[in-house]
Amino acid sequence: MLYAIFIIDFLILGWLGTQPVTATFTMMGQIFTVIYLAFFLLMPLWSSRGTFKPVPERVTFRAH
Repeated sequence: MLYAIFIIDFLILGWLGTQPVTATFTMMGQIFTVIYLAFFLLMPLWSSRGTFKPVPERVTFRAH
């Protein structure tokens, strides 16, 4: 779900970049920029809460 929000936010920011400068579009740009940056700043928090599959045996390193 976070990736979907990120992609939608990215597309909206791209669209806002093509619009004329008005107070409304400027405010929208600022809000969506905060959301965009929050994705990266909060990444350690939400990725640490996830559950991950164990590393397969064939990928682990063993010294000879």
